[in-house]
Amino acid sequence: ADLASLERESGRRMPMPAYFPDSLAWPPAEVRLHSGGSAAIWCRQRPAGGLALILATAPPGTQPIAAAVLPPAVELQRERASLGAVPATVSRVRDQDGAVWQQVEWQTPGQIILLRYRGTLDELLKIAGSVRE
Repeated sequence: ADLASLERESGRRMPMPAYFPDSLAWPPAEVRLHSGGSAAIWCRQRPAGGLALILATAPPGTQPIAAAVLPPAVELQRERASLGAVPATVSRVRDQDGAVWQQVEWQTPGQIILLRYRGTLDELLKIAGSVRE
């Protein structure tokens, strides 16, 4: 599957960051769609190829983003933050290999958006702040 078919099947556009670090490969290595409407794109690092950025969404409402579209991870800590004027939750999670990722999640009128990044929090917030729906 690719991004176009993901958007067709989910019935909404994937939010895209305007700022995208050069270290990340495009197009995404994987796209995932869950029956409940959650969707995600998984991007790899260049040139090593390890997973480095996950952008996931779900329809607005009370349902969280389905675990099925995210790699398994354990939350280490979380705190409230804001992206511009939008309230957000920033957390650190550890994946199955023991690597720590930064994560930010927020809600817009159209959807819930989650970004998980294997890099610095500053870089993640820069990516998140550039996301356009």
